[in-house]
Parts: sequence; structure tokens; C-alpha cells
Amino acid sequence: MALEAGVGLAGTRLNTEFYFIPDDRGTLRLFWIITNGPAEIFNSLQQTMKKAYGEPRHRVEVWQSQGGNKLDNDIYTWSNSSSQIEFRHFGNRLTIFELQHTLTSLWDKLSKILDDLDTEAAKKL
Repeated sequence: MALEAGVGLAGTRLNTEFYFIPDDRGTLRLFWIITNGPAEIFNSLQQTMKKAYGEPRHRVEVWQSQGGNKLDNDIYTWSNSSSQIEFRHFGNRLTIFELQHTLTSLWDKLSKILDDLDTEAAKKL
């Protein structure tokens, strides 16, 4: 199940989607939040997040536009025993950042469900 909301962050309205999965008792639990916003606030927001969460892991991937332009895409990751935050300078467009919060135990549960479905589908081929 997914819900969408406009959320204010750093004085800017952002598009945020909330995803839920049932736990073992059937109660819906929030396991993934994805937020998109203007890439021009990425640097200031990233600094704020460093103050809040500490020093992240940093990596750079190549981001490529539909027109073939390539840019370095900074990706910062904060992890702990139960969750992960991944912050990408460029999401699906050059002008949009992408911020994902994941509750890892429920994400792992979803991955197992999807793997089981793939296995069953492959048996039918």
C-alpha cells in the first residue's frame, strides 16, 4: 500500500511517498519513504543531514540524461542496525534529488516475497 503527500522541508514543498507492508499479524507497517525535491537544495539539505545523522558513506555514480549527457551523481548513505537513508543529488531527472528512508527488516521481508514470486513464475515457464 502506498500513500503520497506534499511535505515541507527546508522551506520547500516536496513530493513524498510512504509505502507500507503487512507484518506477520497483518498490521500495515511503514517500511519505505521516498522524497523528491529540487536538486538546487541538495547541498544545504545534505549539510543539515550530516549534522543530524553524522558523517555518511559517500560514493559517486555516473548519472546519464536521456540525451546522453553524463554527470557525477553524489550519493550519501547513513545506516544503522534497523534502517538506511540514501540521498542522491540527481534522481530520475537532473533537476530532482531523491531521498529514500528504508526500514531494512521489512524491506528484506518484501524482497523475500518478491523472490518467492519470481521463483514460482519461473517454474511455470
